[in-house]
Amino acid sequence: MSFSIETPTTDVQAVNQAFFDLLERGMDKQAAESGNRLIRTVVRQEANVRSLYNVTPVGPGDLDQHPTSDQPMKYLDIEPNSEASAVQFYATPEAESYTLSRVPGFFQMIQSKEFYKNKFELMTNRNDVRQILAENSTKDVGDQEDVAWRRGALIHIKRNPTVQRSTFASLTPTAWKSAMQAVVDRRQPVGKGLLAESRYMDMIDQPATVVGESIARRHYEEGIKNEKGLLGLPVVTSVKTDIYLKDEAWIVPPEEFMGAFWTLQDATLFVEQRGPMIRFYVYESICIVFARGNALQQIYFNGQPNGGLV
Repeated sequence: MSFSIETPTTDVQAVNQAFFDLLERGMDKQAAESGNRLIRTVVRQEANVRSLYNVTPVGPGDLDQHPTSDQPMKYLDIEPNSEASAVQFYATPEAESYTLSRVPGFFQMIQSKEFYKNKFELMTNRNDVRQILAENSTKDVGDQEDVAWRRGALIHIKRNPTVQRSTFASLTPTAWKSAMQAVVDRRQPVGKGLLAESRYMDMIDQPATVVGESIARRHYEEGIKNEKGLLGLPVVTSVKTDIYLKDEAWIVPPEEFMGAFWTLQDATLFVEQRGPMIRFYVYESICIVFARGNALQQIYFNGQPNGGLV
């Protein structure tokens, strides 16, 4: 996926030269810092899960101490009778769901693959060099966030699948309404939808008798690229059908009820030059906690659910 940078064309060469000059002078940290703002913007665009939470930075003084682990962590206070859990990454303790008043959330470092670029080849590029570094390294980070979130969501669905999973033949207004009603009937808040972009396109097929003539005409003439809602519910769409499967959709609570997405260190560019080769990668330390797992609803289309990526 490609993202544009608001750097005027006339300034690109100056920006790139300043970046190379920092590397040549051994100022790798300063060069990395010059790209961090862009890196964090691109990660926000790459990770769909970041559209579901209020992402909050925390510092060392905000951390709590766990009785049996030295891993950085923070407790989240939750409402009574809420089912909560911390999202499990690859090196954190095994995910569990809690009905306690406080849920422990462990921070995990996520890192992209390491990439190498020849400095002289980059010099011939007329685009912002930092954009090239960002596009190479941020996809891994965003994908890891989304995979971990979906895995955590499935833990809650599998605890109560007959209630928190709806099955329909296809995506229709009636199916979407029924799934929202299932959440509301549990006295839980409805906030957003999350589904694959290709599944969202099914709404183009809805006739005027269902969605109204003006909407049907607009879908026919413009498609749905300018729409991000279903029956008044905001939706987040994803092109990652290897993570958010085409045959599923999610209804999640509003941001203030989702839980916590904390960044101990937000996405950060590491870059160094050795000879003509520039080595770089992106890393971060984050924690994601579900505060109301019982407010999640998984919608499955075309037969029996396939958990995938568990």
